[in-house]
Amino acid sequence: FLAEVDAPRVEFGLEDYEQRLDALVQRLKERGKTHAVFYGDREHFATMHYFSGFDCRFEEALLVIGADRRASFVVGNEGISQTYPVPYPVDVYLYQNFSFQGQPRDKQEPLPTILKKIGIGADSTVGLVGFKYFEPETIGGNAERTYDVPAYILDALHEVCPPQQVTNFTREITGFPGGIRMQLRSAKEIAWAEAAGNLSASAVQ
Repeated sequence: FLAEVDAPRVEFGLEDYEQRLDALVQRLKERGKTHAVFYGDREHFATMHYFSGFDCRFEEALLVIGADRRASFVVGNEGISQTYPVPYPVDVYLYQNFSFQGQPRDKQEPLPTILKKIGIGADSTVGLVGFKYFEPETIGGNAERTYDVPAYILDALHEVCPPQQVTNFTREITGFPGGIRMQLRSAKEIAWAEAAGNLSASAVQ
């Protein structure tokens, strides 16, 4: 029972991420969305990592993926280098308010301006992904208009895109059973989960 299991670590590559992007783009088109906007921070970056391999480390970040497959990151000072391992082409925008207090703010650009540069505008339909979705019968309001991302990010989105065209898209990613992350796409994903489980078990032992 106490024997450690040394399962080899599994690394995902371009082909794996392209499969996930294909599933996301298909879902965006099925739901009539032009963009998916993913919010992440140190605690809540798993979905962003799933689609890109990007690790927020200590800063907040946004990942925007369009129905045209264009991918853009909005990151703080330290987040720029974290985009380097992403295996497919991405546009990177610096938003220094995502950085820690006391770090440089000399290249500041308003978040709505950055969102416009990415291509989000009055004609866009945005699926906003945080880390929770909400059930209509428990929220006491409109579940699709209930969000768990910082208000200033939501305000910036609403400034460039009409509020009625922004919805909580998290269920499409992590909802069971139909969420994109809830579906295995390859034997490699099974091997990855086994390796992660063994690593966790060894740490507990």
